[in-house]
Amino acid sequence: MIRHWRLEPNRFLFVSVLCVMLICSVTGLAKEKVTVFYRQVGPADYEWFFRQAELFDQQSEQYELDIIEVIPQEYLAKLRVLLLSETPPDIVIWVGPEVAAEYVPQDLLLDLEPLMLAEPSMSRANFYPNALDTGRVLGKQFFLPWCIDPAMLAYNGRLIDEAGLASPAGLAKSKQWTWDTFLAYAKSLTRDVNGDGIPEVYGYSSRNWNWAPNWLSWIGSNGGSLIDPEKRAALISQPPAYEALQWFADLKNVHNVYGGDFLTGTAAMGAGFPSIVSRTSNNVELSVVTHPARRAGMEPAHYVVSAGAFIVKRGKNNAGAWELLKFLMANESMADFVQTTKRVPMKRSVTSLWVQDYQKTTEGAEFAVEAMSAGLPQPYQYPPISTMPMYDIVHAGMNKLLANQGSAQSIMADVGRQLEAYIASVLE
Repeated sequence: MIRHWRLEPNRFLFVSVLCVMLICSVTGLAKEKVTVFYRQVGPADYEWFFRQAELFDQQSEQYELDIIEVIPQEYLAKLRVLLLSETPPDIVIWVGPEVAAEYVPQDLLLDLEPLMLAEPSMSRANFYPNALDTGRVLGKQFFLPWCIDPAMLAYNGRLIDEAGLASPAGLAKSKQWTWDTFLAYAKSLTRDVNGDGIPEVYGYSSRNWNWAPNWLSWIGSNGGSLIDPEKRAALISQPPAYEALQWFADLKNVHNVYGGDFLTGTAAMGAGFPSIVSRTSNNVELSVVTHPARRAGMEPAHYVVSAGAFIVKRGKNNAGAWELLKFLMANESMADFVQTTKRVPMKRSVTSLWVQDYQKTTEGAEFAVEAMSAGLPQPYQYPPISTMPMYDIVHAGMNKLLANQGSAQSIMADVGRQLEAYIASVLE
């Protein structure tokens, strides 16, 4: 059976039993329990996972699932408690690699590489290597993503056409999609219809100012990065990084082209994932394209975001957890994943299905595949250096930059000092 629990504050609340108890037909013994820690996500993701979980439970003669569901606002704290308890879950699902990386130094995660090598359908050759490496920490595969979303630039084709502008896709193919071209487009697409100084449509918006894959991609497109973990040095205080962030902040503070919401049609271009297609309103004619490069002929950078699972080393049923993970990553399940969630799958064998499905509503699938293939993992792989504290430091500085409280050079110099102090403190 599948037992499904929702973990509420300070207690477990039994929610539902999805299937009746099944008894193994051959042995007559109850199935082995696999305890799943499940972080709540969007409705489509939820639908896919629980449909596949029920199929796994029905088809498996050996295992049944015990699912603990936790709300997003509480899952980090609840997960920490459970992982350090005497009865940790067997597998943790719908989290990012940054969460897995937090627990590598404590030897709480199972290295999946030997299991993958023994299973042809799960070998590295079946996955996009750069995307797979988002789950690689200290040379070992502790986390396995099943979907990958590269940070890209989305645009409303209808507004581009109405402004008489050439397609950004065409410019990207000819290596002419640059920062200068992007800025010219953003200015042309910003419209203040009633003349009150507040545009009804802005040229550009991002999901939020501090969305790391976006600002990392702008920095990367200028040849910059966040840190050099081997030298224990902050690179965000160097010219390639702070110049990119100054340029980014100037979109709002100087050019007044940053604002609105791309998803609702009040911004003509926006930062987002390929899977943003499922969340745009009907008046948005969605296309995606690469980030603009710093100059003509240069390559843009794309940082990737992934979601997937890790197996808890101290869990009571590593074998059952691996069988569930294989089931979720099988071609049939991944095909259902694509059709239900519209997310980009990790497995090469399912990518063509995603492209076909995506092209029904959206232009630019080829750019998404290109960005996924060459995408850069965020700095998750350097425990005990943790991504989240570093991002908190950077975001505090970026908030000052957005508020026009100083130049990017001076603000990021201070951010760099704080990052290096943090790195030194955890490596002592």
